[in-house]
Amino acid sequence: MPKRLENKTAVVTGGAQGLGFAIATALYNEGARVAVVDIAEEAVHKAALRLDGSGEHSMGAVVDVTQKKQVSAFLKKLQSEWGTIDILVNNAGGALHTPHRLEEIEEKHWDLVMNVNLKGAFFFCQETILQMAGQAGGSIVNISALAGTGTPRWREYSTRPPRQV
Repeated sequence: MPKRLENKTAVVTGGAQGLGFAIATALYNEGARVAVVDIAEEAVHKAALRLDGSGEHSMGAVVDVTQKKQVSAFLKKLQSEWGTIDILVNNAGGALHTPHRLEEIEEKHWDLVMNVNLKGAFFFCQETILQMAGQAGGSIVNISALAGTGTPRWREYSTRPPRQV
């Protein structure tokens, strides 16, 4: 029985571990070639090898999603090696080990969380849509967290305002 994603190429940002790796594994198991993108060099290469030891249907790429030039260069390389980009899963993000208490959050923490969660997804969408427009389309999935609906922790990560005092 043919697999549903045979001859499709998928990109998973934040794909070296946790939910991202589970998504990459599911896509791979359905027949897709999977590019695992993450900022952690050792983890990204281990993840790609865990998917496909031969490297024929998986690759790992160290990309800082907040750097448009890196995103663009990676996607151009991927397209030249594998042809199309059919599926993009923007999974990179989270609170990124920043402080939980509002008074402890510094501008650098705010910038990191906003840049990875928003700018990174934007850059990947922007670049991938350009490539998908020249082919038979594709699918983009942007992952968010329950914290996006509000949480008293991780103020810089959630939309919920602090409690009134």
